[in-house]
Amino acid sequence: MVKTFYKPRKENNRVKSNETKALWWETSDCEEAAEHLDTYVGGILDSQREYIHYNNIVHARLYSNRRYQATYGASYGIKKERGFDGTRLALKQNIVKSVIDAVVSKIAKTKVRVKFLTDGGEYYQKHRSSMLNKFISGLFYETNTHHATTHAFRDACIYGTGFIKVYTKEILNKKTNKMERKVAIERVSPDEIIVDPLDSYNQEPRAIHQIKYMSRNTLLAMFPDKKQEIEDADVHESGEAEGKYVEMVRVIEGWALPIGREKGKHIIQVDGRCLYSEEWTKDHFPFAVIRYTEPLFGYFGTGIAEDIKGLQIEINRLLFSIQNAMHLLGSPKIMVQKGAINLRHYTNEIGTFIEYDGPVKPEVYSPSAVPNGAIEQVQMYKRDAYQLAGISQLSASSQKPQGLNSGKAITEFRDAETERFSQTVRAFEQLHIDLAEVMLDVVREIGDDYQTTSYDRVRGIEVVDWKEIKLDKNGYVMQIFTGSQLPKDPAGRLQAIQDYLQAGILDANDALELLEIPDLESKVEFNLAAYRNIQKNLDRILDGKEGDLPEVADPLDYAYKQALKAYAYAREREFNQEVQNNLSIYIENVEELIKQAQQQEVERQMAAQQAAQAPTAAMQEQQVMGQEVPGMQGEMVTPTPG
Repeated sequence: MVKTFYKPRKENNRVKSNETKALWWETSDCEEAAEHLDTYVGGILDSQREYIHYNNIVHARLYSNRRYQATYGASYGIKKERGFDGTRLALKQNIVKSVIDAVVSKIAKTKVRVKFLTDGGEYYQKHRSSMLNKFISGLFYETNTHHATTHAFRDACIYGTGFIKVYTKEILNKKTNKMERKVAIERVSPDEIIVDPLDSYNQEPRAIHQIKYMSRNTLLAMFPDKKQEIEDADVHESGEAEGKYVEMVRVIEGWALPIGREKGKHIIQVDGRCLYSEEWTKDHFPFAVIRYTEPLFGYFGTGIAEDIKGLQIEINRLLFSIQNAMHLLGSPKIMVQKGAINLRHYTNEIGTFIEYDGPVKPEVYSPSAVPNGAIEQVQMYKRDAYQLAGISQLSASSQKPQGLNSGKAITEFRDAETERFSQTVRAFEQLHIDLAEVMLDVVREIGDDYQTTSYDRVRGIEVVDWKEIKLDKNGYVMQIFTGSQLPKDPAGRLQAIQDYLQAGILDANDALELLEIPDLESKVEFNLAAYRNIQKNLDRILDGKEGDLPEVADPLDYAYKQALKAYAYAREREFNQEVQNNLSIYIENVEELIKQAQQQEVERQMAAQQAAQAPTAAMQEQQVMGQEVPGMQGEMVTPTPG
């Protein structure tokens, strides 16, 4: 028996038709599934458009100060801004944008790194986990993940929910001159995502859909074998937003998850015509999702724009009243007795004489244009908006409170403010974990030949092959590490590093590297080159690769300490015997070089001591010779005759 999902709506308590539609993912025929998908999404849009779509447009207008007609596709056109009197624009203060930009800058200012950890296991698992860290770092860099996650988080602040889609994209490899499939990501407008409100009340829908308006030519390039279906598709038109040079068609892409013995499905259709269909075997959708505030029920979250929408509207109304009052009563008025003066005598010339009749001279009258308390009311609403969002006006304007001058005080002040966003920070970090998991699934789908390029300040550029990793999903856990836990401002960063130095957590070289002062960058790179080279070679040995042995010119004391730490780490983590043996050889070479350096130092000191003693010995010899031969120190002595 075919299940049904959608019954025609009743009008005046009467059903227009007894027809019901089948679930699109339960239909094996591609064309039939495409027709059911079109009807399914249309039914959801009828109910969703009234509140979700409308709210998205309102929130987009509040943030951007633009009169958007829609937030996706060809309908995003902007209507002309008209003033209240037809010529003058209304005065506005966009508090929604100010608050959201401040929160985004605070939460998304630091790049998030995903680290893979194994639970016990042999060396090869740990080695693959280490390689996987490099691989995902390279993927994040190639796809510009930080930019996409920042935009998705801003969407969550505006609309309540942000989406990032992961897909495969064919690009030309310039070295081999061949097309290669690569992982790609894109930020998706929340208005493009369609879910059944009842199916997603617990945030776990069976199916999710994306509506995207695309150029007909682009679609023909993607599906050349579906030329007739694409050319027959209707052009999307939307008033002022109608495309002038390209024809836009509406494409619907749907995913249904497998449940038990029921198979999942992935389909792409245009105007009810099937373009692509396949079985969907994954247990998740190709999206990473972030919500600013988790809803009690339903799929979409609540954003900052919705929280402070009422305050923004009241601020706009007050400013409108103040603006009109200033235009009406803002300029001085002159009170004169009727017929007492000739109005033509009033000019803007300096030193003008004005004759008037009667005992009362003209009087300049300057009424109070702005009602008492109006400005204070606007300022109060602005403070309330920032407080509701959990951020201070000082932070939004990049200022610090008066009296906070030390780095430690500034850091403590900012840490206290950040506590308000602990849940938001966790949501932003979870977005990166979810995104990494979806990206790795796409890599597994592409195949073992996938390569990515990783960059490390110590190791430099390194090509990582997926075939050398291929770590099973159950073979690791993911953790989040921010790019730096140190404060970003120079004073706070310097204070934190000084505290670590005093506690013995860092040495002078580590502190110099962590300062990250642009003016010292070249000097730091030069001074730390030898230390980074030692660390790079030890890391290569730990990775099971060949590492260069130290030389006499290297900082041997540092190499010896780091090699002992690496050897202890390898033993504690039960690395294979070959790695431990290579580290032992490294340590023995360092010890031999240290002994040679010490022997050379002893010889140098002895030579210096002998050189220092040589003048003293010559002096003593001269003194002895002077005693045996009088006059040796002075003039020549003539021998006395016998």
